[in-house]
Amino acid sequence: VKMTGTPASLASIFTETTPNSGFTRLGMFIDTSNKVVIVSRDTVTTDTGSSITLTGVAALAVGTWYHVAVTYDAATDTRSIYINGVLDFTSSATPIATFTAGAPAVVSVGCYGAAASNFLPGSVRDVRVYNTAKTAGEVTAIYNQSRTGSGTFDTTGLVGAYPCNEES
Repeated sequence: VKMTGTPASLASIFTETTPNSGFTRLGMFIDTSNKVVIVSRDTVTTDTGSSITLTGVAALAVGTWYHVAVTYDAATDTRSIYINGVLDFTSSATPIATFTAGAPAVVSVGCYGAAASNFLPGSVRDVRVYNTAKTAGEVTAIYNQSRTGSGTFDTTGLVGAYPCNEES
């Protein structure tokens, strides 16, 4: 992610929403302080259920590329935010919905809904979604691979890959 400004409201990096009502099942956003925010629901089959919102600590500087990763370990109900392969924030909370490739959903990169204020002021190079909890070491390896372009692309548990080719 490379921010070109600060969002006027919660701006989407990636969201998976229900097709009819637009409820966020899973989402990674940037808030008005340029911090990473995770939003998740505890169900993927209905628009009901609780929503969990977690906000990272570090603010992303405008004009700098960042590798942002979010992990969820179902065994411990732990969510973690990593920036450039380094742990930024971790928290335990109630269980969340699991991204399901092929399930009815609307997947968006860089926008959330039609409101211009929800568009990300910046660029996204690619988004990858895994259905396995990546360890800190695996997140660091993915960051290093994406930064250098060398090494083996991690496909273990990969259920969604959205290349955006926004490099500049």
